[in-house]
Amino acid sequence: MPAPPLDLDFSQEETPAQILPNLPVLTSHQSSWQSIHLAHHHQPPWELPEISSNQHIIYFPKSQQTSTVECVVDGHLQETRFHPNEYKNGCFGILPANLSYKLCWNVNVEFVHFYIEPAFLVNIAHESVNPDQVELSLKIKEFD
Repeated sequence: MPAPPLDLDFSQEETPAQILPNLPVLTSHQSSWQSIHLAHHHQPPWELPEISSNQHIIYFPKSQQTSTVECVVDGHLQETRFHPNEYKNGCFGILPANLSYKLCWNVNVEFVHFYIEPAFLVNIAHESVNPDQVELSLKIKEFD
């Protein structure tokens, strides 16, 4: 029987150290923001264990070289290439809260994570649209 995914709370400053070799180079933890946090990462080639985040993660890759990222969700592997300067074209991804997944990448990477509390997203949706019709789904690589 496989081990359950690590349940992570990225509102806690020490959480990245549980799964990544390098701490973020910049975070918003000292800013006293509520319900949303930011972390700017530089990481070497790495493989994450299976994890699940309490927050939605919206990420923006900003690597200087082409990287291959493998994502495994529900036993299905998705391999995606990220190319230099795609961030200038609005490249982003979404990892919904409470989704179990594994990730690995093959080169040094740079990325920015925005962590959003699910309740905060529901409150925003309630103010602007029917919150029952708002759902974040997994998007490994999208363009704005």
